[in-house]
Amino acid sequence: MVVPHGADRSPPVLQRVPCRVASAGDGAPPLELELIAAKPASTGGERTPLLFLHGAFAGAWVWAEHFLPFFAAAGYPAYALSLRGHAGSDGIDQLVRYGVDDFVADVGAALSVIGAPTVLVGHSMGGLIAQRCLGALDLSGLVLLASVPPEGLFTINIRLALSSPHLWTEMALAAVLHPNFADPQTMRRAMLSDTIPLQRLQDYFARMQNEATRATLEAQFPCVWRSAASLRVPTLVVGASRDRLIPRDAVVRTAWFHGSELREIADMAHAMMLEPHWQEAADLLLDWLRGKAF
Repeated sequence: MVVPHGADRSPPVLQRVPCRVASAGDGAPPLELELIAAKPASTGGERTPLLFLHGAFAGAWVWAEHFLPFFAAAGYPAYALSLRGHAGSDGIDQLVRYGVDDFVADVGAALSVIGAPTVLVGHSMGGLIAQRCLGALDLSGLVLLASVPPEGLFTINIRLALSSPHLWTEMALAAVLHPNFADPQTMRRAMLSDTIPLQRLQDYFARMQNEATRATLEAQFPCVWRSAASLRVPTLVVGASRDRLIPRDAVVRTAWFHGSELREIADMAHAMMLEPHWQEAADLLLDWLRGKAF
């Protein structure tokens, strides 16, 4: 792990924190959610907690390798949530019927467990869920990394289908069936840089999974009505210059809609938390958090 400047150099330990949310089914037992935490080694002077939300096909594991230890070492209690039906959370048998509102409820359950004002960090589809939390949940701050824009993915998908039909087809196969039905090299070009080691690439794709059909459809026209600026929630929007899924103009529109600060990272692909130079994104976020006194 790369330790941020001025951090406690004791290695943080990842632990699973108990977290439950009511099931959508009548009379069904609560769902156990995977909530992973990395706490600062020192309890003195802890900063605002961070809650990281993963994107499609993934789980909390995308944050566990780099971001959680990094921010815990910088003094931030860092949490990552696997939404219902993802990774180590319950509900995989009902995944097809979960929508964005179900995932917002999961975030609410995690925030209740954290029990303190929290900065929400969402990547890709997790960014959409984070935006839908605005006005529904009490947030201290919001960070959107390569996020689905407020207007959704419909026009982006049309553009991708016309400009890169092979890539669009592979992504559609991944969404409708399973990532295993897509060409791994195409998926790599869509989400990661060519410099990532092959073994690590294979490990990541082996952990990818089905996505919620209902939530995927809702992401086309997600109806984000609340702006972070109107709620006075400090917000940072971050784009990646080599992101083939979320183009720069969509990132700009997201920043405009929320009245937020905008940053772009050069030579970075979509899944920035898994990139070989992931720390550029982490450092950028850390500087913003410290600048806002979180």
